[in-house]
Amino acid sequence: MSHASETSIYGLSPSDMEKAWSSTVCLTSIMTIWPDPRDLLMAGSKLFLETIIQEASSFANFSHPQVSEVEPTFEIVRQITSGQLSAVLKREFSSHGHHILTSHTRDPLAKLKNCLVEEERVYSKTTLFPRPRWYLSPYNPCLRHLGEIRAFVINGVLFMSIITLPASQSTRLMDIVEPILFTPLSRLRLDFSIYLSGQSLFNWLFSLSFEERRSGTHPGLASTVLSPHEEEGCHADYILPLLYRLIVAEEHITKRRSGMRVFVRMDISVFQSKGKFNYVVNELTRSHQSTLFAEYGGGKADFAFQDMTKVLHFITSHDNFNRNILTI
Repeated sequence: MSHASETSIYGLSPSDMEKAWSSTVCLTSIMTIWPDPRDLLMAGSKLFLETIIQEASSFANFSHPQVSEVEPTFEIVRQITSGQLSAVLKREFSSHGHHILTSHTRDPLAKLKNCLVEEERVYSKTTLFPRPRWYLSPYNPCLRHLGEIRAFVINGVLFMSIITLPASQSTRLMDIVEPILFTPLSRLRLDFSIYLSGQSLFNWLFSLSFEERRSGTHPGLASTVLSPHEEEGCHADYILPLLYRLIVAEEHITKRRSGMRVFVRMDISVFQSKGKFNYVVNELTRSHQSTLFAEYGGGKADFAFQDMTKVLHFITSHDNFNRNILTI
């Protein structure tokens, strides 16, 4: 299997992927498969995720920015890069920013052209997998300057949270902070003079000492002096109530148990609306590609593995987790 092939995905042709996925779905009728292959297909459909996030946010009385499905055109990209449109053009079934175009994208017109050519080459050969849709989401400077919280939830328990920031403009490397405390939303500030002060954001970040970045003393989502119980706005107050409603919304649509009951990584940033900061879910990752067992965490992965083992043992020893059809 050639993982580096330019004409296939992980060494599989589109027809091979259809056969592998269909066969795994068949197995879910007789045994528990985790993660459920249908969950993985939904996870790639960003507009499906937006549907359940919007519904869950509405029921939880949380704000969430609106997205809109569009046809990807060069005119839209020109409006984004010129500043006429404060938005980001994204595509479903994508990873690592391969199909994201912003005002910071290098040679965006050429990138869009290459994306569309490759999309036609791949999806013209498959009938099982839905063709990806493109959509516009509001541009969120907080994600670039304040970072993103990655919250790992196992069996409905918030197990660990980290903060990531871009470490470079030219690579996918992330600067990771494992904070002791989080800054309440009411204390957040998005003052670009603090971040830039005559130099680039990235140079400024790297001018900080390791302890400054690790402890979260730089302006951002982390804090060493504020108690999360001092006032409302703790990220945990947002994550768990929203997760409950996300599961309800997903199970209502799919009529089966959501894999988020077992595990999910919620990628969360903040955005400004009507002069206030609000949390927003950017991504839901529900399987082993979530980097749960990456090198950060100082041995926490061992405890995560133990908890995951207990949960998976429970669901496999009782009922077929995948097959149970719900009537919500």
